[in-house]
Parts: sequence; structure tokens; C-alpha cells
Amino acid sequence: MRHVSFALTLILTLAACGDGGVKTADDVRGRLDAATQITDLGKRDDALADIAVDAADKGETDIAGDAIDKIQKLERRRDVAEKCATKLADRGNKDGATSMAMRIDDIPRRNEALAKIARK
Repeated sequence: MRHVSFALTLILTLAACGDGGVKTADDVRGRLDAATQITDLGKRDDALADIAVDAADKGETDIAGDAIDKIQKLERRRDVAEKCATKLADRGNKDGATSMAMRIDDIPRRNEALAKIARK
């Protein structure tokens, strides 16, 4: 019984300390602000990509777009924009998804992303 009580206490403590991965728009915006201060371009792009996807998961189109626009490596920017467009389309946010797809500078890829959005 003592072990069960300890385990339950530990689980409840960890649950209270964590946020379950849920971030508010202000949290994501704060992460974006921090990421823009990273001087290593590879690490900055990695952080910005994560932030863009997290923002898209929350439906925060403006934050996702801001993060994508700051990604330096073009191929990475294309990939992240496409992923965010898909996530937003899956959420039913067609306008946001289209905005993300329009950030894809490879025309055939952009057209494919837009076609997927149109079919959802």
C-alpha cells in the first residue's frame, strides 16, 4: 500500500509540474522571440520549425507564419510550410492552410499543397 501511495503521489506531482504539452499563444510567441535570438543558424532553424508546427497545431496561423518566414534554409522552410498547411487544413482552417501553402516557393509543390487543401 505504501508503494501505491508513493507512486500515486509521484504521478500527481509530475502531472502538476508539466503542462501536458499544451502551450498558450503567448507561450508560443515567447518561444518565437527566444528562437530569433539564437545565433547558430542551424539551431535557430530547428527551433523555428518546431515553433511553427506547434503554432499550427494550436491553430495560431500568424505565429506559424512568422516562424516559417524566419527560417533561413529554403528547403527547410518549404517542408515546414507544407507541414503546417496540412495541419491547419486538418483542423478545418482552410484560410490558414492556404496562407501556409503560399509560403512554399516551389510552384509544383505549392500547387500540390493547395490541391490537397481544396480536397479536404
